[in-house]
Amino acid sequence: MGNEAVFNNFLNIILSKKAKNSIPRKEILKILFYNKHISINEIQKIYKNTHKKQVSISTIYNTLNLLKKYNLLTIIKSKNSTKYEMNIHLNHDHLICKKCGKIIEFKDEVLQNLQKGISKKYDFIIQGHILSLEGICDKCKK
Repeated sequence: MGNEAVFNNFLNIILSKKAKNSIPRKEILKILFYNKHISINEIQKIYKNTHKKQVSISTIYNTLNLLKKYNLLTIIKSKNSTKYEMNIHLNHDHLICKKCGKIIEFKDEVLQNLQKGISKKYDFIIQGHILSLEGICDKCKK
């Protein structure tokens, strides 16, 4: 499924929940969909650069809250910032630097195999996971 089809699926999920389909909400959804690990200020800046007008912080927060309510959004908090991204993947892992706030997304086969073993051990069907590991990035160690 291409990006446009996946984006339309997200939009249809929101509309099926009887949420208001405003132009700003749809544009904020696009910004979130096509940008990973993005802050509210970055959303506002991209919106202004794209549409040559401001979107209110409350509109952004309302859209984020709606997406979170239906588990369509991941919130990534670090010491210095809060970032947001759409829940496109079922398994999602991050390394977060506690000094600079850098976010590194990763996939690890060993971790996935461990997850399968835990699932089998506890007779549990895992439908997805989000893992955030905090530490110090290579640049901040120096």
